[in-house]
Amino acid sequence: MHRFYLSLHATLPAALTLVALAQWWAPGWLPSLAGRATWTVWLFLLLWVLLSAVAGASLRAASLWRGSLYLTAGLLWSAGLIGGFKGAALTGWVSMGMALVGVACVALARFVGPERVRASVPSRRVAKGSAGPSTVRSEPAFTRRMGQWARAWLCEPRYWSFHLAGVAACESFRLAHVVGSEPARSSGMAGLLIAFWLGLPAATLQNWMPRTALALGLTAGLGYAGLALKSGLPQWHVAAGLCACLVVHAGWRARSSHRQAINAGVLST
Repeated sequence: MHRFYLSLHATLPAALTLVALAQWWAPGWLPSLAGRATWTVWLFLLLWVLLSAVAGASLRAASLWRGSLYLTAGLLWSAGLIGGFKGAALTGWVSMGMALVGVACVALARFVGPERVRASVPSRRVAKGSAGPSTVRSEPAFTRRMGQWARAWLCEPRYWSFHLAGVAACESFRLAHVVGSEPARSSGMAGLLIAFWLGLPAATLQNWMPRTALALGLTAGLGYAGLALKSGLPQWHVAAGLCACLVVHAGWRARSSHRQAINAGVLST
C-alpha cells in the first residue's frame, strides 16, 4: 500500500495529460467541456487509479518516480505534436511550453536516484522463538499477508490521514457533482481541492517531513472549518474536527521523534 500511495502522487501528471489527450477523440454523444461535463472527472479518476496500481505493483522506489516522469514527458511531447497536426489555437507557444515541461521532467528524472528516495520499510518477520513453526506454516502465505495488510491499513495511526483524505475527497465529489445545488456544489468543489492539495500531501509527507505535514494538515483543518462556517453543512464540521485530531496526533509524533533524536545524539556523544 505504501507504493500505491506514492504512485498516486507520481502518476498524477501523466493521468492529467492522458485525459487532455482523450478529449480530442471524445465521441460526439458526450457533452462538451463548456457544459462542465463530469465524464472527464470520472475518466481522470479511473486512469489515475489504474496507473497508480500498475506502477505501484511493478516499480519500486526510484524507478517509480523516474518512470512516471518519463511517461509524463512522453505524453506532453505527444500532445504538443498532435496539437500541431490538428491546428489547435496557439499551437506554437503551447507546444513550446509542453516541450519545456517535458525536458524539465526528463532532467528531474535523471537526478532521482536511490540515495534521494526513502527505501521501502522491510516487512516485520516473526521471530524464531515467538511462535512455533507449525503455527506459521499452517496458514497460507497469501492469507497471512492479506491479514497483515488489512490490520495495518485499518488499525495503524499512520494510515488514518489517508483515510480522512480519501473520505473527504469522495464526500466533496458527491456534494459537488451528485447533489449539485448550492451551497453543496461550491463547498464540495472547494473541499475536493483541500483534500487533494492539502490532505493527501500531508498524509504522504508525515513520515519524511513531519513539520511540513503538520502545517499542511493544520491548513486543511482551517479550510474545512471555513467551509463549515460558510455553508453550515455538518460534513465540514466533522472534517475539521478530524483534521484537528490528526494534527494533534502528528504534532505529538513529531515531538516524540525529535526527543528521540536528541537523546540518541546525547548518548552517542
